Amino acid sequence: MAEKLLSMFTDKTGKTSMMRLMVMFVIIIYMITWSRLCIAEGNLIAIDWQQAATIIGALFAKAYQAGNEGK
Repeated sequence: MAEKLLSMFTDKTGKTSMMRLMVMFVIIIYMITWSRLCIAEGNLIAIDWQQAATIIGALFAKAYQAGNEGK
């Protein structure tokens, strides 16, 4: 299981991809913070467009980088 998790953060050459780590870090931090706030509030809190843009932007940047790695 640990090997499968680690393979998620490595590229085709076996090197650790810092871009993948940072994207995962952004998503995890935002989702943990949002979840804790929802639990503390006792209500579902809407995600602001700025927060959604940060998450989607990180995913888009990784997808763009992955598309250009083979070129």
